[in-house]
This record gives sequence, C-alpha cells and structure tokens, in this order.
Amino acid sequence: MTFGRRTSFSTLAALALASATAPQAQTTPAAIAFTTGVSHDKRYITYTVERDGTYVKDVELIRLVENDAGVRSEGQQTVPYSASLQALEIVHARVITAKGETIEVPAASILDQQPYLSQGAPAFSDVVSKAIVFPQVSPGARTSVHYRITQKKPLLQGHFSAIEYASVHDVRRDVTYTVIAPADMPMQVTGIDFPIVKTTLPDGRIQWRAHTTNTVAVPHDVGSVATGDYSQRFVATSVPSGEALAQAYRSLAGERSQPTPQVKALAQSLTQGINDPEEQTRALYDWVRINIRYVAIFLERGGWQPHAVDDILSAGYGDCKDKATLLSALLEAKGIASTPVLINAGSSYWMPEVTVPQAFNHMITYVPSLNLYLDATDRWAPFGILSLGDVNKRVLHLADGSWNETPSPTFTATLRHRVSTAADSRVTGHLELTGTGAQQTGLGQALAAMQSLPDATLMAPLLSQMQVRGEGRLQRTNTDARGPLSLVFDYWGVGPMELPGPGAARLPTSPFMLVPLPIAVYQTPRRFPFVCPTTSLREEFELDFPPTLKVLSNFAPLELESESEGARLRYRASARQEGTRIVVTREFTADRLKVICTPDDQRRWQPLIEAAQRNIRSQMLYE
Repeated sequence: MTFGRRTSFSTLAALALASATAPQAQTTPAAIAFTTGVSHDKRYITYTVERDGTYVKDVELIRLVENDAGVRSEGQQTVPYSASLQALEIVHARVITAKGETIEVPAASILDQQPYLSQGAPAFSDVVSKAIVFPQVSPGARTSVHYRITQKKPLLQGHFSAIEYASVHDVRRDVTYTVIAPADMPMQVTGIDFPIVKTTLPDGRIQWRAHTTNTVAVPHDVGSVATGDYSQRFVATSVPSGEALAQAYRSLAGERSQPTPQVKALAQSLTQGINDPEEQTRALYDWVRINIRYVAIFLERGGWQPHAVDDILSAGYGDCKDKATLLSALLEAKGIASTPVLINAGSSYWMPEVTVPQAFNHMITYVPSLNLYLDATDRWAPFGILSLGDVNKRVLHLADGSWNETPSPTFTATLRHRVSTAADSRVTGHLELTGTGAQQTGLGQALAAMQSLPDATLMAPLLSQMQVRGEGRLQRTNTDARGPLSLVFDYWGVGPMELPGPGAARLPTSPFMLVPLPIAVYQTPRRFPFVCPTTSLREEFELDFPPTLKVLSNFAPLELESESEGARLRYRASARQEGTRIVVTREFTADRLKVICTPDDQRRWQPLIEAAQRNIRSQMLYE
C-alpha cells in the first residue's frame, strides 16, 4: 500500500485544501471537449478466475497518439507485477504507424525494471516491471499491447476481487471488462454507471461483462477528488464481508505481529518512567514514525503479509502494514490493545458497497481505549492527528472486521506578518506561520523539504513574490518537537510602496498567505466534487508607517456568513488605525460535517466568495 505525502513549498499554505474524493458517483455536467494526448481505441480486460482465487488477467490495449503530448506519454509503457505472486507474459507489443505500417517492438526493447516505489527498500518489495519502449511513435500512430498476468498465488486464499475504472477524462472508443468464474464461487459483480451483462457459458461457468464507450473527454477540475470517485466503475469480489477480509489478514499476519523479546525490551526502554497509558502510546508512536523509515509499497503487490517485527527493527524501514504491525506489537508489549485499520488514503473517498480489498491502499492503527487513529507512516503527524488524506474515511478494523469512520478534524493555521516601512520605502518585515492540529502535518512536510535547501536558494523567489528587493533569513523549527510547528521569515530591503505619496497599497503578500487560498478554491467553477475540510485560518497584519504618511482611506472591513445544509462559511476582515500603525485581521472558517463539497455547494456559496475576494483586493489610500 502506498500513500504519497510530498508537499511542495509553493503549496505550503494550501495544506488545508488538498484534494480528496467523493463518497458516491456524480453526474458530470456538459463540458467543452478537449484534446487529450492519447485516446483509447481498445481496452479489453478479462479475468479468468479459478476456485482457489488464482486467475489470469488478459489485457489488450490499443491507444491512438493524438499529438506531441501523446508521443511523450506513449513512447514507453510500464507493466508492474509481483515477482513472487504473479507471472507476466507479453503476448505482443507493436506500433501501427500513421501510414498503417506495423512495427513489432524488438525483445531488446522490453526491459526488466524495478519501479521507483520499491527502489528505497528492495528487500521489502518484490515488485518488478516490464518497460516497453516503442519505436517510431508519432502523432497518428497507435501502440498495441497484449499481455497476461497469471496470479500464481491468491492474495487471499479462496477469494478473488478487482476494481476497474473508465475515466471521464479519456476518450474511450471501446472498453470492455469481463470476469469469468466458476458457478459455485459466490461472486458479487456490480457496476456504477456501468451496465453489467451476466451469462452462463456452455461449460457452466458464469461470465459478467461490462462495456462502455465515450468519444468526448471532459477536462479535469484543479483540486477535484480522485477521478475514480466519479467515473464509471466495475467491481467484482468473492469476499463476503469485512469480517472475512479481517480474518484472512489475521491469518496471514499470524505470529509476525506478536511482541518478541526484542520488541518487549524496546517498549520497556521507550516508556521508562512513563506510567500513563496515553503517554506510553504517544512515546511508542513517536518512536515508530520518526525512527522507522517509511517506504511506499502497494499492498496488493507483494502480498498482504507483514514482515516479522524483528526484521522490521533490523531493517529500520517498512511499508504501512509493517509500521502498523510494529506499533501494535510495541503497544501490546505494554498491555495496550490496538487494531490495524485498512483505509483508502489520499484523494479518494468512495468505498464500494461490497468488500473489495483493492478499495484499500493503506494501513493505519486504532487504539480503542483512547479512541485514537494513528498513522505511523506520516513522519510529521503529531500524536492523535491524521493528515487530510486519512480523515473522514470509511475504514475496516482488522481485529474484529467492523466498519468505522475516521474523524474529520479542523485544519487550523495562523499567519502573523509585521512590516515597518520607512520614508525612503525601505521595509523591515517579520513573518511567522504556525500550524496546529491537522495543519501541522503539512507544515512539517514543507519544513522538512526546506531543511536541505540553503537560504540563498529560497530567498530570491520568496522576496520576489513579496515585491521586496533585499535580503532575508528563514528559521525552521524542529519538525520532531511536540506542539505547534512554525516557520519564521525575517526580511529587509526596498518594499513595493512608493513614498512619498499619493498612492495605494494592498496588504503585503507572501508565499505563505492563508485566507486567499480557500477563497480561490471555492471560487473556481466545478464539474466534480472537491475537498473542503473544516478549516480555521487567521491572518494578522501589523503595518507601521513613517510619521509623514497620511492615511486617506483604510482597508475595507467586512463580515459575511452563509449557512445551509449543515455547512457554515464565514469571512471576516477588520482594520483599525493606531496613529501611524494599521492593524488588519482576516479570518476564514468553514464548518462542515464532511470534507467533500459538490458543484452545487460551490454555486451556493459563490456570492459570499466573490464578496470576500473583492475585500481581499481592497487597498489603503495614502499621501
């Protein structure tokens, strides 16, 4: 299982508004068609399943290269598979040129390759792949690939499951998904916006087939939820329930998750002098998240069985199920009960009605006595806090097979910005960004990403965005420390104000602005659901001016509120003048029961958002 947690420096202040997914299918409104780099002439995927859960997956793909962007994406295709659980056969790989000539891909151009995800921990992953390098790919050409993956050992003994999607963002001229299984296999096959045809074959096996076609692709929305949450879906599973999946996992984990003498000794050492169970849990969790390196490996490749806890300690790294297993073993060594939890982390919130192992991509931990979910793979998540990709998700507790939901916390951040402007337009500034609670996880990622970068590399883009010609210094707090994380930026130089006046000035900008970002997210017209977690953002500006400056008109105050269908949005801005000092505060809060908003929500809140956007652009007039 894998869940990427990389946060770019430029999106630091947008951490409260990262993408998520919708809980159900949505009807896509009409949209202007756009040109994709590649269109799908043919996509046939057939699963032929045996009673023990093994299967053969037969895949036939023909893709039309539409333009230069398609050339770049189709020049090479990669087919990953598990070396221990699966066998891969490339039946054919060829290019059909725009003139109709067929060129076979030579064997020398089909290369064994270790995917990036497993390179950091080759001993913990058996994922390999075939990279197919196509010759003479140009606009108008078609790539044709036919391969088979044989599942030699089922992920879960006696069970088969699969999920396939047909994205609304692709041109798909012929897409067919098929499952063929023994008649006595209790298969559940469903389609979401995808009609299913069920037939009995002459040999008595049952066949389920879904076919679709789409000749118009719809553009993505920036920041929308995962594509699979609103596209056509084909789901097949013989796993009867969450209890069955949980039992299958427990049998695989077995004694590997039990505390060994080494684990017991470590747990005792880490909790020396700590008697409170909650503080013991905190100490053990913090040690695992900080000291055991996380390697992102997909759960369904390489099997569901975690490594033995002593092996994880010896290696010093592990994937999500390894870290969850080690944390549970340490907790058990202290008599604290816990359960591993399956979750679909990231930008997807949809969960099938039936139990499908492929619907999960990540494992975290739940401690019942504290009613706390802990994600030890998140290096920067403080104790008891989940990052945005983990919140408000339907999850499966593996100790007893019960379905539950992770909480939806408030994403809170504060920006304090003091600027002193002299009569010659020179400025001295001090900026501090603080993240607490769920917001702290993203800020921790950003701080860690900047730790290896010298100030000289960061200063030019920072000062340029602030329209300051000068110098600066960045202070980074220890990302392993308890409590709120903060980033401090001091700068000095020539500022954007033209003095002496008359003139107009806006509030100082920076890459760390908080309030304008959700306003922009809510303002963007939407076709698809988007993330909108419970958010509380506050900005405080303290502006000092020379005695010669006269304020003609201050920044405009405003207070707005909108409440409907269990959600409340509020924007508030105030400004006051104290002699030659102006103090401005801006706040944006969004209280919601769920983290997903719909296009209807966006349209409903548009009047408030547009008024807030105008206020953000307000200016101070001076002479």
